[in-house]
Amino acid sequence: MLQIIGKCLRHGPLWPQQWLAQALFNVLFRDENTAGELDFMQGRWITLKIAELDLNLSLSLNARQQLQIRYRGTGDASIALSLRAAREILLGKTDPDTLFFQRELVISGNTDLAHHIKNTLDNKIWPPARHVLGQLPAALMKP
Repeated sequence: MLQIIGKCLRHGPLWPQQWLAQALFNVLFRDENTAGELDFMQGRWITLKIAELDLNLSLSLNARQQLQIRYRGTGDASIALSLRAAREILLGKTDPDTLFFQRELVISGNTDLAHHIKNTLDNKIWPPARHVLGQLPAALMKP
């Protein structure tokens, strides 16, 4: 199943993925973005890598505080983790720092930027994601 999701992400049209990511970003980070707490991302790219999905996604904010996305790019900083680790973080079952020290979450490049992103995500409450991910069968999370 993960291979199918990965192929859809890699070979599917970019605009629906960008639209969905922009919509999620606007909902999840509305308050932080409005308060200027995400200004540190302007013009700087953070790359998220999830091996099982063959996902290499870079995110940034433009001057109008809009999310920009590019695929297969390189960023100023990079966070690489497994799908299982991402799910554990989103469900609140595992602290990202624990995964970092266990080398299951790898940060490279501009480590200050990556840690800032990691901490922003860690401090975010994810009830919708927790609900959805909690409903997924465990089989979907296996490579």
